This record gives sequence, structure tokens and C-alpha cells, in this order.
Amino acid sequence: MAKRKIVLVGCGAVGSSFIYSAINQGLVQEYVLIDAFEGIAEGNAIDFADCQSALDHPFISIKAGNYSDCKELLATCYLALFTRPLI
Repeated sequence: MAKRKIVLVGCGAVGSSFIYSAINQGLVQEYVLIDAFEGIAEGNAIDFADCQSALDHPFISIKAGNYSDCKELLATCYLALFTRPLI
């Protein structure tokens, strides 16, 4: 059976809200954040890790990762939005 984890692609406002909700509900024990800007994913992972002591359902790990972390996932949810320049 595949490991139960959530891999989020896109750490913007919607993605961060999704992870925040998933963490508070204790959906899984492992979270991986992927973003086009690695610093955003790393910063969010650090911020969410800091809140762990106040949670009813603590998780095992949260980290900034890459697409290789998607191996053996049962389902994928992409919350990445791409913008285009206004002409």
C-alpha cells in the first residue's frame, strides 16, 4: 500500500489554505510542498512545522520537495495557477 502523504504543488494562497486545513484536520502524517519558487515552499514548510505543538493531530513531517516525492501516490491534487502577462 502506498504511503499516506499529501504532496502540494503550488504554495500560493489557495495551496497554503489547503495545507493549513489538511494539517488541522489531521488528514495524513506527511506533507510535501512543491512550488516554482523553492524559497516559498521552504518558508511555508518551516511555518507549518512551527505550529505543530498547538495541533490536536500532530504530523510526522512537512518539507519542501520536488516531483520525485510524488512516487507511489494514490491521488494527486494540483493547486498551481499560472498567470500570463496582460497585453
